[in-house]
Amino acid sequence: CRQRAKAQLLSSVRVRRHDVGKQPYVAGGEEVGAIEGIACPSHGAGVGDWSTDIERHHYGRHHHWATDMGFCHSTGLWTSGCGVMCPLRAAVVGSAVGLAPGQRVLDIGSACGHFARWFFEWFGAGTLGVDFLEEAVAFASSSRPSGAPMKFCWLDIAAGGFTWLPERHFDLATAISVLHYLRTDEDLWEWAPNATRTTCAALASTSRTQCRVAREMFRTVRVGGRVWISHNGSYKGKWDPRKVWGRGYWRCCFREELTLMEAELQEVSELELFLHSPDWDPSYSVIVRRLA
Repeated sequence: CRQRAKAQLLSSVRVRRHDVGKQPYVAGGEEVGAIEGIACPSHGAGVGDWSTDIERHHYGRHHHWATDMGFCHSTGLWTSGCGVMCPLRAAVVGSAVGLAPGQRVLDIGSACGHFARWFFEWFGAGTLGVDFLEEAVAFASSSRPSGAPMKFCWLDIAAGGFTWLPERHFDLATAISVLHYLRTDEDLWEWAPNATRTTCAALASTSRTQCRVAREMFRTVRVGGRVWISHNGSYKGKWDPRKVWGRGYWRCCFREELTLMEAELQEVSELELFLHSPDWDPSYSVIVRRLA
């Protein structure tokens, strides 16, 4: 039960790289801390390169949160509704993958940089963050703890891709509450009864999709490293690819790597991330606050 529970902790959608004959990265090597040496692409690469109203809507809403509502300065996160869940996610992710001092994280949709700071303060890891909001990247960069191995780049991941990033460089690549804002298929955002869908075999070749970005994330992780895509199925599954495209979306996305045993993939309910074992009884807390 303990081993099964440990395996289940490893992701909401979790992909781990396997390669026969290649050794996992060990923290403490000569390349540790090589975050700052990675050059960002041109400032704002791909931002505004949109062809649909929904892309403009997502950008406009996040821009409103970052500027008019000042979430970077107030709640520190995109929505006040995140509460304790965001730092808890960072703690669960880092603990589950055994994040260690000197290891490197690629954070897709890094927003105000709080996950990068939590990964550094709690686990000693360095982070390269990317986000499509200039204001968020500026805040994250200016709030960087002195000497912390962090760097933040302003670009649109769907439009620009990650070809500027080295292969097999990171120990962990995260996308926390991010990918569901991207299209599921090249011309498909939400479920439609008669929509044309890319075949399973061709899904990996799509562009600007959740699958494409997930595969780019996978390209950047070392042997033994993990891709962790969290908070899928939010907004009642409106943009969840398992609902929009089909249940096998993620396995089709990584079909080749799974067939060649170069990766393993699990999809785990986030409720299970906080249970020692699914066989345990449901538990609860008692909280008493003194008012007088």
